[in-house]
Amino acid sequence: AEISAEDNTLLIDLPVLSLPDPAVSAAGLRLDPASPRPGEPVTLFATVSNLGEQPARDLLVRLPDGSPDGHLVTIPLLEAGEETTLSVSFTASEGPQTFTVTLDPNDSIEERSEANNAASLEVSVFDSLVSAEPRWISPDGNGIQDAATLRLRAPLGTTLELRSTAGEVVRILAPE
Repeated sequence: AEISAEDNTLLIDLPVLSLPDPAVSAAGLRLDPASPRPGEPVTLFATVSNLGEQPARDLLVRLPDGSPDGHLVTIPLLEAGEETTLSVSFTASEGPQTFTVTLDPNDSIEERSEANNAASLEVSVFDSLVSAEPRWISPDGNGIQDAATLRLRAPLGTTLELRSTAGEVVRILAPE
């Protein structure tokens, strides 16, 4: 027989942990070499973190490798607060490119946030000293194309002259 029913309660404090939160950011992406030339071997490094309070298990990561589906890697276990760096090597092809790393592409992990599951690195791969995208501008002939991105692979302090098709100097770009 029970002496008192007043002592039948047990109180235990249990911590509530947030879900795992696999994350990648543009700051965690790096190319080596940073400015590859066409046909040159290049390695993309991606730092993947778990910002949540629970481990992420069997995290699938899609790394760009030049193929349509990318290179898939599984991280078996990424503990809370832990980070790891993955890499993939491929051959650089010419032109502007965006390399995107995607975490959990099949959406199979229940996680705190989906917003940090992809990050991109934009790179222009060119072999000459100067690259322009697009390759023509029209100030003001007025075929309209009024802007272009110029990339220069030259020593610091190099001056660049922009000339018209007639050979006239249109603009001089010099270091300040």
